[in-house]
Amino acid sequence: MYDRRLDSVIAAADCGSFSKAARQLGVSTPALAKRIETFEAEYDIVLFSRTRRGAVLTPAGASIVEDARALMRQSRDMVRRAREQDAFGGTTVRLGISSACPARTVLDAWPRIHEADSSLHLELVPIGDIYDDDLAVIAHLGGSVDIVEVADVSLAACEKLWGGVCRIEPLRSDGDGSASGMSSADGKPAAAASPADGAFAVPTHPGTSSTSAPSPGCSSSGSAGLSASAPADEPSAACAAPAASGVLLCPLNPSSATARFVALLSSSTQG
Repeated sequence: MYDRRLDSVIAAADCGSFSKAARQLGVSTPALAKRIETFEAEYDIVLFSRTRRGAVLTPAGASIVEDARALMRQSRDMVRRAREQDAFGGTTVRLGISSACPARTVLDAWPRIHEADSSLHLELVPIGDIYDDDLAVIAHLGGSVDIVEVADVSLAACEKLWGGVCRIEPLRSDGDGSASGMSSADGKPAAAASPADGAFAVPTHPGTSSTSAPSPGCSSSGSAGLSASAPADEPSAACAAPAASGVLLCPLNPSSATARFVALLSSSTQG
């Protein structure tokens, strides 16, 4: 069974500091330190070298953290598959969505995907900044989120940022093998063409559910589908924006439902 103390070990390794790791996990620094110390004592392993500048993994600690990450992924996948089987027989695909990642291409293609395979269900899940290393949204694809559509970033930039971390699938291309939009030297968008913070388009489609709160100008109609609405005298820019091409990010080893969804999406957008 997975030892929950490994959450503290991994957080400390990622943050390089017990205090930063404690803040990330929402616990006190002494509590986090105690978890790590009891783990070290129980298994007679020194995981960190404590210095004034922070906590540095020992070779044994680095080995533990690498294997612990794999255990965490397996645990998340195990629970996810069980929940999918319980809810829809394993046919739910969770789309990460935010103001910066409104997933217009995926949502525009969803009616055609659902028509091609009515057993598939799409769930919208709010996500944070995909470029925030601490959140590691893309590195954890397959956990709480299965797919994310990135707009205004080239395919080459996505490869630079996340190559080897996830599968990178181009959607409608603009002729040079890259998704539409420009990116800066570090691979991040140079100028975002996304809607304002807190607003994203959520059209009504069968088989679609949402775990997010509705945005300004957009309202949720429950598990039967989502609808986009806006005041009659002031339409929401997010809801009125046209669909855009982009790049789809998904796990290296997707579930069968995700793999089926991506194949149908690729056929729909590039066919």
